[in-house]
Amino acid sequence: MKTTMMMAVGVAAAVLAGAATAAEPTRVAIPYDGSELASRMQADALLYRLETAALQACGADRESLADYRHAVQGSACYRAKLDDAVAQIDSPRLSRAYGAAGGAGAGR
Repeated sequence: MKTTMMMAVGVAAAVLAGAATAAEPTRVAIPYDGSELASRMQADALLYRLETAALQACGADRESLADYRHAVQGSACYRAKLDDAVAQIDSPRLSRAYGAAGGAGAGR
């Protein structure tokens, strides 16, 4: 069964006067199938896709400058998106892969 994980984050946009207004949340869909979690390698591949989506939801991507990408990967936004996505998928194999990669609150 195909499932789609949605990551959303509110993004603050600075206006010229210096005040911030909330923009629409950035949503990133990650379609996956439960059979994609049949092996550790598949769980690692799904985790990579979730990490890419979390980067996008938090304002970066794999093509961003390395310093910016690393800053986003160290942010509360990024960590919260991954924590939530892994918890929603609720797969022991994915949770183990995430924990081994430094997830569940640990900085990477």
